[in-house]
Amino acid sequence: MPWALVALNIADMGVLAGVVGGFLQAEGRKELEGGWALGMPGDWCALNLTRADLLAAVGWVMALAAVRNRRYGWAAAAYALGALAHETMLLAIGATLLPWVWNRRLREAGIVLAGALPAVVWNLGVWWYLPPLRSSSGIRESFGLPCAGVIAKFGALLTGPISLKWLFDAATFLLLATALGALSVAAWRRGGSDPKAWIAAVYTTFFVFARMHILSYYLDFLHVFSHPVLWFGLRSRDTFPPWFKSAIQGGWYAASGALVIAFLSGWI
Repeated sequence: MPWALVALNIADMGVLAGVVGGFLQAEGRKELEGGWALGMPGDWCALNLTRADLLAAVGWVMALAAVRNRRYGWAAAAYALGALAHETMLLAIGATLLPWVWNRRLREAGIVLAGALPAVVWNLGVWWYLPPLRSSSGIRESFGLPCAGVIAKFGALLTGPISLKWLFDAATFLLLATALGALSVAAWRRGGSDPKAWIAAVYTTFFVFARMHILSYYLDFLHVFSHPVLWFGLRSRDTFPPWFKSAIQGGWYAASGALVIAFLSGWI
């Protein structure tokens, strides 16, 4: 089983790049920009830690592409895949349906929303059968008071000690905060009628309420928040100035390169 998960994650890296490339090509962008999926350090962390974040990202982008192409049954199937791999997909994908509900497109919203049922049933089973301290499926353990984790993280960075790991940790955390801040500003400008705004709002909320144990170490927060970094790449052209997009994405590519070198050298 451990080797199967490793093989699945390796395959997911290539599949994700292809799916993102197709998504961007359909929006008039270059298919090679799908390589952005390989330039996010969170993906390499998920690969190293054998996490399900990559599979969740594949399901998420496939669901977005299916919704755009009005293939709602396929969107529901992709929703189920993404949500079973990572519980946050329940909100990330579900948020795209809020403008539909508001505009009374209830049939389409209901079809896609049905994809959430397998993950909802699974999480209810976890809540019911596991002991009380672990019954929240990670929600209670991962999220707390607003900004408490973020403030604690900045406090930890200011107290050092300064080292290469500290430098990488600080740089990637600031990159993440900047990318999420930019998505939040773009979401505010778009308004509540745009599904893209709701996706950004969901991930900003996750970040604001995250506990320190998620934000304390870069291997943790990079894979947990890899999906909003992916969303930044998907939406950067029509939202941000070219120089800003290039600077942020260049920083993430550099961080990914540094992580791969560290993994291969045995430094992590």
